[in-house]
Amino acid sequence: MNIDLVYYKLYEFLQNNRPNFHHGIFKFISSPSLDSAVDIFQDLYDVNNNSLKSIFEEFSDVTNPVIDYMLFINGEEKYNILEFSFSTPTEYTFKYYWDQAVQDNFDQYLPENLKGKIVAWYMPGSDYRKRIAEKAAANPPKPVAIKRWQPVGQLMEEFEIRYLDPNHHGYPQCAGDRYLQLWKTHWNTYMVCTQGLFEENNATSLGFELYFETEEKPDPIDESWQANIVYELGKLLPKVTDLSQRFETYKYISVQIAMDGAPEDWSLNEHDNIGLLLGIEHEEFQNRNLQFGFRPVNVKLLRPAEVRVIKLMNAHGRQRLVDFFRQRGKATLSSLNRPSAVKEE
Repeated sequence: MNIDLVYYKLYEFLQNNRPNFHHGIFKFISSPSLDSAVDIFQDLYDVNNNSLKSIFEEFSDVTNPVIDYMLFINGEEKYNILEFSFSTPTEYTFKYYWDQAVQDNFDQYLPENLKGKIVAWYMPGSDYRKRIAEKAAANPPKPVAIKRWQPVGQLMEEFEIRYLDPNHHGYPQCAGDRYLQLWKTHWNTYMVCTQGLFEENNATSLGFELYFETEEKPDPIDESWQANIVYELGKLLPKVTDLSQRFETYKYISVQIAMDGAPEDWSLNEHDNIGLLLGIEHEEFQNRNLQFGFRPVNVKLLRPAEVRVIKLMNAHGRQRLVDFFRQRGKATLSSLNRPSAVKEE
């Protein structure tokens, strides 16, 4: 269990409810009750060190991963405080520890014969943990759908592109539930990956999933330019009827997508379009003999001059670019700082 899962939700909550927040302390205090409960201590300041009001809006998006994390760290030890100290909104330290005062404050309301004997919800042997285990046993997870990218490393975060969410109306039907996931790879890069384009024994399956690889950590994933690229491709590719045949024929496919606010030095002149190249094979997949039940398709961000080469030379231009990327190394990586493989006009 990674603390970043908690931080991402807390950061998003602060951005939405205290956009002028700059530094301070968030402390999550796990009540030693029989059912999951988390109290929150807040000491918030803006960039000018002005004190901000505490936030009293619904915290469930934040407290749910906190509860999961508390269950995780209390597997063998005993902790009831999780504390974030922010020096900036994106720079923080955290610690977890046991505060006996939390237990003492709870015990004062109990009969003498029960003081010190209540097993808090987050402790081993609690009724809450037992109910979770019973529920999990009664509802076993679907086999490995969420683990399909597991060979690359550690799942850090995901968000679901919900069919009933009005923000995603018009997003095409996929073979399965639609997700974007952020993975930290064994070779210390980050991948934004699709889940749902492929589904075994499904007639609408595209047979592949997309991944966008970068050395820059998308932060947070659902607001990052990396995820936005993959999201827009996920809208476009299911509508291409002969996509599998194109991959068979050309090996590499070039795509242009429209993105509002695309960086000027990456944007083509027409309608903020940016260019992408799909299908470069990953050396780490091959060297490590990583096996997937689908075809993993790399998404490579292209400079405008590189797109013009493809327009001029078609398949030959795509192959020349792939050869050049391989010569430079890290062919599947994308970065806003990457120099062009072609002389810019």
